[in-house]
Amino acid sequence: MPAPSLHDVQRLFWQSVAVRPGRDSIAPGFLGLVRGRDDSERRTRIRVYSDAYLLRLRDVLREDFPRVAALLGTDQFDQVVENYLEEFPSDQPSVRHLGRVVAEFLRHREELPKCLADLAELEWARIEVFDAPDAASATVADLISVVADEWPDLRFRVIPAMQTLRAQYPVHQLWSGDESLDVSAAQTSLRVWRKDDYEVLHAPMDERESAALHKMIAGETFALICESFGDLAAAQAAEEASGLLARWIEDGIICRVDRPD
Repeated sequence: MPAPSLHDVQRLFWQSVAVRPGRDSIAPGFLGLVRGRDDSERRTRIRVYSDAYLLRLRDVLREDFPRVAALLGTDQFDQVVENYLEEFPSDQPSVRHLGRVVAEFLRHREELPKCLADLAELEWARIEVFDAPDAASATVADLISVVADEWPDLRFRVIPAMQTLRAQYPVHQLWSGDESLDVSAAQTSLRVWRKDDYEVLHAPMDERESAALHKMIAGETFALICESFGDLAAAQAAEEASGLLARWIEDGIICRVDRPD
């Protein structure tokens, strides 16, 4: 029988080690390619690589989802990782993408607290905004020269390193240090963004801010953004909208102010 090609050896090694890491899933034909006194020793040698690969992936997920890992505890988190990799094995050259569906996976695990999926979604959003493209933030100076007649038609562009998410639980409380998973469901809107110094932050939003921010993201005019405060008296609505805009500028989530032509 001719010797297998390098490509075939690599394929068999991948199937034996990475398809079901930490499990005895040696590809047919690979065992005979490994040196050893007998099949038992060959299996042991292959398992060394399979176990090491599993541990590496587990460490990656622990780094990406530190609060989920802390709240589950070591043993339960390790079991969750094994179950996750069984269903969603790594299929990308970079482990950067390994945890992309952890939140979805947790959402369908009936034995786990439901708030964990929302917490994982927040942690993944923080990773995404950290890796997002750079963009210079707008400043108050960009608004100083705007005349009164132009304000209703102003449009704003948000930085790439900003995301919003809507959770069923107040996961920002779990992130901030609560050690109990016994939290009550409560609709929660969050914005997640990266500052110029690469610090990643997140903050809860009330319904008015959430509505206003989504209008800004959609490219609506400042006049339409202000309608998010339409339930308030005109003077109070103007004050709230202006204060919110100032906060967005201060937080650095606006990268451009487009004035009307």
